[in-house]
Amino acid sequence: MPVNKITSGKVRYHGVVNIPACIEPVAEVRKVIHEDLKKYEGYNMDFSDTDPWEFVDAIQRHLNKIYEEADPFALDPETGCPHISHIACNQMFLEIKRRKGIK
Repeated sequence: MPVNKITSGKVRYHGVVNIPACIEPVAEVRKVIHEDLKKYEGYNMDFSDTDPWEFVDAIQRHLNKIYEEADPFALDPETGCPHISHIACNQMFLEIKRRKGIK
């Protein structure tokens, strides 16, 4: 079956997105951080009390680690999860705030 390719700049979309493969790492990071490490206890999980720039800063820190280690699949030493999974998790938290209109 041929796949339609859409090219936008340097990014190519091949028409196939594996949703579970995208969601599972986010769920794993959230579980490790909140349930296993008990980090951020007391935070309001609708993120109404969290400045959106905290998520942007976290995304940048994890991206910086990927560059520092010269490995796109480098693991976060605290959680054992890939930095790319942390980036996706923080993006999800930021998206929740956007959709709820919470600044």
